Amino acid sequence: MSDARPLIELDDLVVQYRVGAGIRPGSARRFNAVDRVTLRVRPGEVFGLVGESGCGKTTLGRAILRIVDPASGVIRFDGQDITRVAQSELRRLRRDTQMIFQDPYGSLNPRMSVERIVGEPIRTHETTNRATIRRRVGEVLEAVGIDPARMGDFPHQFSGGQRQRIGIARAMAIRPRFIVCDEATSALDVSVQAQIINLLDDLRRDFGLTYLMISHDLGSLRQLCDRIGVMYLGRLVEVASVERIFDAPRHPYTRSLLSAMPIPDPRVERARKRIVLSGDVPSPLAAPTGCCFHTRCWLRQEMGQPEICRTDTPELAERGGEGRVACHFADEEPATDDVSAPSLS
Repeated sequence: MSDARPLIELDDLVVQYRVGAGIRPGSARRFNAVDRVTLRVRPGEVFGLVGESGCGKTTLGRAILRIVDPASGVIRFDGQDITRVAQSELRRLRRDTQMIFQDPYGSLNPRMSVERIVGEPIRTHETTNRATIRRRVGEVLEAVGIDPARMGDFPHQFSGGQRQRIGIARAMAIRPRFIVCDEATSALDVSVQAQIINLLDDLRRDFGLTYLMISHDLGSLRQLCDRIGVMYLGRLVEVASVERIFDAPRHPYTRSLLSAMPIPDPRVERARKRIVLSGDVPSPLAAPTGCCFHTRCWLRQEMGQPEICRTDTPELAERGGEGRVACHFADEEPATDDVSAPSLS
């Protein structure tokens, strides 16, 4: 995988939203929901994206699929620049890229049977032969663990976990190469989450899929992903292998996220110290200058609040071949025991 050409390439990607548009001319304001993101995802890789709500994870996934348009930057899929392609080209792109949505209830049309829901991509991109569509729907339903005999049923007749499997079947129906999983397990019970994660892993191995896994649950990403990117206020602040993220996180925001992750062993949970961030996530309409995290950074407090954090934006740079970190003091350790990175071993 390391030698393969990237399937997804993002260079300085910016996605903007407009807010506050009213009857008064010029009242609208723009902010960067995704701010200068550069990323590579290789074929067969599962790349996880984690961060607080509103950090831009879903917007980044939608931009890759061209559901939302970028303001600047470049998006390449398998070497082809798709940043400004026409609608006819986007239709061909949809053949290779699909999305699994967060809500297993709202993402399925309640007036359509499972056969129509799963068969819709096949009708759109491949064939309108009803017998062929029905056969293909039966095959993909069986692959995701749904009885093909139930393809005439409607979404309300299934449980939440079964509905998410139907959503996965819809995404898999035309055998895409790349799937964005947007919080695909967050609305499900813990036991059902494990089943869906195992299903996604099985489908990746069987069909050679590439995933972008968007989640706020680091535990689920740990089971499935090869690498993880941490987002804050529209920017990637750390990208590294799963092992590196969990065993030796470098960015203070990554350390705080891991600190908040519950550990099932009560003795370990009682012994470790939490990193409690001060304040709230700043508004993207008034994003901080310099490092986007400096207003809440406990490491900056330990370093005596150096001016560089407020004035200079740190680049997402390689750190000894062990991942990329956007922090001026990522190699520094806390000066006291009051704030420490959690041990997850």
